[in-house]
Amino acid sequence: MKRTATALLLLTLPVTACSGGSAGSAANSTTAPEAAASGAASAQTFLLRGNDQDRFAPKRFAAKVGTLELTLQNGNVPHNVTFDDPSFTGIPTISGAERKSTTLTFAKPGTYTFVCTIHSGMDGAIVVS
Repeated sequence: MKRTATALLLLTLPVTACSGGSAGSAANSTTAPEAAASGAASAQTFLLRGNDQDRFAPKRFAAKVGTLELTLQNGNVPHNVTFDDPSFTGIPTISGAERKSTTLTFAKPGTYTFVCTIHSGMDGAIVVS
């Protein structure tokens, strides 16, 4: 009787799924971007922050097909930006309150994922339309 009650209790608990996908897997295509790049499609800019909690802020942002100057600004913890697509130039490791930029050209719409290779689970995406 005790086993049956335990089994019933376990069946009523919520189930949380875990995924072990690629480094860019957290950039789920169903999640809306939290912010958007500014400027014309040929001269967009965006400031991405790497915070002291090992997260990108925002985690997802929107851009248009065209050219984007992406700037990474740090808190106190070192971070970098590496794209899953090797054709994009990332941003090397920066420390302290430094800022560094890279210029990206998006030829087509899509979701472009990136990670900080220093901190496992620190990832994000650019949603290009």
